[in-house]
Amino acid sequence: MKTALGEILSRMDHKYLNEVPPFHGQNPSSENIARYIFDEMDGKIPSPVRLSRVTVWESDDAWAEYSRPRR
Repeated sequence: MKTALGEILSRMDHKYLNEVPPFHGQNPSSENIARYIFDEMDGKIPSPVRLSRVTVWESDDAWAEYSRPRR
């Protein structure tokens, strides 16, 4: 999981997010970043492990969280 997350985050690290797919077509808000990370990680985690949520922190007291209902 750590390697997969590192690959995903490296696409965004120290970059202008408005120019990074998929954010060149949508607002790179914390909510959208959390969803993007969730979707990317969900496709990389083998069964039977399931991702439950992703939390993106903007500051000590501001964050966005994304999760999907269990299938």
